[in-house]
Amino acid sequence: MDLLSREKPLFSLMGNPTDLGQALLFMESTSIPQKRQKAHWQGRVFMLQGKLHDAVSSLSMTIMLYGAHMGLRADLASCYDQLSMPHLLDKALLQIKNEYELHKKTMHPVNQVRTTLQVGKLLQKAGHLDFAAVLYRDNLSTLEKDIDSPKWILEYSDLFGEVLEQIYNFGSHYGYYEEAQRAFDLTTIAQNENLIPKRKS
Repeated sequence: MDLLSREKPLFSLMGNPTDLGQALLFMESTSIPQKRQKAHWQGRVFMLQGKLHDAVSSLSMTIMLYGAHMGLRADLASCYDQLSMPHLLDKALLQIKNEYELHKKTMHPVNQVRTTLQVGKLLQKAGHLDFAAVLYRDNLSTLEKDIDSPKWILEYSDLFGEVLEQIYNFGSHYGYYEEAQRAFDLTTIAQNENLIPKRKS
C-alpha cells in the first residue's frame, strides 16, 4: 500500500474544515513530527489537485499547529508563486532563509538537495540571487565531501544530477562562474565514477 493510500482516512477528514477536530483526534497518538508529516501530505495533495488556495490554508494551519519545517515552507512558497502573490512569496522566502540558517548543519544531504531544487528556482525568479548562491554553494560542498562515500548519491542519482545541472545553469546565466565551474567539475567526476548517467550529446 502506498503512502497516499495509507493517509486517505486523514485526508478525507482534513479536506473538510468542519471535521478538523476529528482529524486532530486521528493523529492524537502520534508524535508532533508525525502529525506534521501527515498534515503536510494533505497540503501536498491539494497542490497536486491544483487546489492552491486549499493548499495554502492547509500548509499554514500545519505550521501553526505543529511548527515549521523547510519542506513545508518551501511548498507554501511554491503556492504563493503559482498564485502570483509576490509579497507573501518574499515573506515565505525570508522565513525559509532563517529556517535554513538554523538547521542546515543537521539536514540530511537528500533533504538539502530537495530543498535547493525547489527553493533555488523560486529565489532566482524573485531576484534573491545571493541567497540562491548560498544554497548552491552549500550543496556543492556537501556533494564534494560525500563523493568518496557515495551510498546516498547512488540511491538518489537523479536528484544529484538535477541539482548539479541547476547550479551550473544558475552560475552560467547569472555570472556566478565559480559555482558553475564547481558544478561542471563535480558532474564530470560523478559521471566518470558512474554515480550519475552521462548526458547524451
